[in-house]
Amino acid sequence: MHAAETNSADDNGMIVILPVKKSVAMLFALFASLLALAVSCATKPMPAIPDYPSLVSLSFDAVAVKLVQADVAGFEFSELVKNRSDAALKLISAEHVLSLDGVPYTLDSRSGGIQGAGTLLALSEIRGFIKTDIKLTAPASSLIGGGSQPESSWRLSSTLMLEDAGGHAFALLGETAGKVPRLILPALAIESITVRKMELINTKLKVDIVVRNENYFPLVLDAFDYALYGEGRFWARGRTAEEIVVAARSDKKIALELVMNFADMDRSVLDKVIYMKQVLCRLSGRIRLRTTLEFLPEFELPFSVEGEAPVAR
Repeated sequence: MHAAETNSADDNGMIVILPVKKSVAMLFALFASLLALAVSCATKPMPAIPDYPSLVSLSFDAVAVKLVQADVAGFEFSELVKNRSDAALKLISAEHVLSLDGVPYTLDSRSGGIQGAGTLLALSEIRGFIKTDIKLTAPASSLIGGGSQPESSWRLSSTLMLEDAGGHAFALLGETAGKVPRLILPALAIESITVRKMELINTKLKVDIVVRNENYFPLVLDAFDYALYGEGRFWARGRTAEEIVVAARSDKKIALELVMNFADMDRSVLDKVIYMKQVLCRLSGRIRLRTTLEFLPEFELPFSVEGEAPVAR
């Protein structure tokens, strides 16, 4: 018998001689199969990633517009994120875009625009949510000024990046839109000057002006400070505290009372007043106005109008 052979018995009891190399290969194959089976039994399946877009929602609430400064409009709103999954989610970044009449103004978390970034808790029985108050600003000229449009359109878009404990990140998108009334500044015009009473030195004048309100809501004038200039020189100053309502989309004639002193006035100006001729005049001052707008309940408007006005008696 050779050393490179082994003996085994077949079914008939006869001795079969196998090569040593073949028997070793068979044993190795059997060991590899057993090892693969053990590894497959010990390996657990990877958990499925939740469908976060269907379980996490973003909504907006309580959008308010205010005049922060004379030239800055502020938009305040609440942003609500509701997490209906069983995972704790972390808010890692946020971007908010406010558009007024198609012009975008961007504020993101890197510039400190969002407060309350952190973890959104969600348990099997308790669904988690987070409420964040956001403040954005835009030039007040978007809401105040000329133009014929009665309203300004605004749109708010938010992009939140959220991440779970396993490092799976996803974007949460939200959008809301609306309209806010636009304030069209009133227009003033001098209609006429009337001599009410002429004395040796003083003359009482009545200046009729027309205030045009093109807004779709009334304006209330509750304080009116003014100065009248004629032919480039100061004539008189006055003030009225009478409450004057200018209806929506209409004109209102207002009579202003002044006392004019001729003591140091040029003779030519005096003659024009006495003989009822045209006078080149300018009226300037400030008006305090009240509106029905939530974002701008009242404000002061400086004005200056000039032109030729007839002088009558």
